[in-house]
Amino acid sequence: MASRLLGIGLVTQGATEPGVRYPAVMEPRYTNYFQIGHNSCEIVIDCGCFYETDAAANIHTRVATTPRYAKALMETLERALHEYEAAYGVIAVTNCDEASEDRGA
Repeated sequence: MASRLLGIGLVTQGATEPGVRYPAVMEPRYTNYFQIGHNSCEIVIDCGCFYETDAAANIHTRVATTPRYAKALMETLERALHEYEAAYGVIAVTNCDEASEDRGA
């Protein structure tokens, strides 16, 4: 599994893995907004939150990695989403603009 070799794996709650250290307290950050950019050496992912009532997105985390690790992350996310959908059903994807129009916004 290429993504495992690159150090990216699926995490289950309370799971520990040899060779991986977690801080005693790790604060999760909810993210529903992403901006992704790149140059010849790296992929940069800005993560934040954006709601209809906000004037602008609030970026709280920036992840910078190599294209190789970004591809491994993409493959790991795809695998996680397939497992999620197998357990809980297909995820409905809607366009936020269409959803706003449906509500009369």
